[in-house]
Amino acid sequence: MNNESLSRYVSDKLLAVDFRRYLKVASIVATSQDPELVLDVMVFIPDRMFECHFKLEFGDCFVIDDHDHKPPVFARFKSYGWLRSDFSKRLPIALWVFQNATIIQDPHGSFRRLLKAQEVPFLASVESILRRKYIEFRSERHNLRQAVWHKDGLAIDLLRSTVIKLALEMVLLSLGLPYPFKKWLPREVRKLGGRWSQFVTLQEEFLRETDPQEIITQSDIIVAEIAAILGRRREFPEGFLQQWWLHLS
Repeated sequence: MNNESLSRYVSDKLLAVDFRRYLKVASIVATSQDPELVLDVMVFIPDRMFECHFKLEFGDCFVIDDHDHKPPVFARFKSYGWLRSDFSKRLPIALWVFQNATIIQDPHGSFRRLLKAQEVPFLASVESILRRKYIEFRSERHNLRQAVWHKDGLAIDLLRSTVIKLALEMVLLSLGLPYPFKKWLPREVRKLGGRWSQFVTLQEEFLRETDPQEIITQSDIIVAEIAAILGRRREFPEGFLQQWWLHLS
């Protein structure tokens, strides 16, 4: 569905119902990355109007789940306050989602201003997020060694997936970029091209490996890659990268 089709859907479907007065002042964005499968739409209504009027008429969890439309449309109606809260709870993911959204309408520029305002706190939080994720990454790799020793195939696959997810997230964060949900994570890193595309290929090979010793060997390579990436940042001295267990909470 292209931008023209999105606008037409808003005009023909959303503005034609009882809450059109709210939509005329709302910001409407499409957040779906697979619009040929389903169209996810967020409608952000000014806080006072949402709390004093919309919520009383329709509730605070109002949605339109339109399966008659092709592709299906799932539209959620929230306040700007909800959006601010979403950023505060999951800033890297929320920032990626809304930076990659298609803006259907933003009559007063409220959505754009709110989105822009998240860039500074995100960059300020990158170091602490990386630190936390690195410790989790090393902990899960340590757990992987134990799963391999016990020859627990399911545990091995679960832990490998977690190690890969954290590694890909840290690549993006190390470049000052937010990261998406897991379903788009490999694609987002691969889009960077060059060594990063090769890094994704390394994760794929790691996930397919069946030999126990090779699983550990390949995980060692991934650990070394991530340590090298973070080691270029002065916030991550060698002592922290190698003796990560001293920083467990």
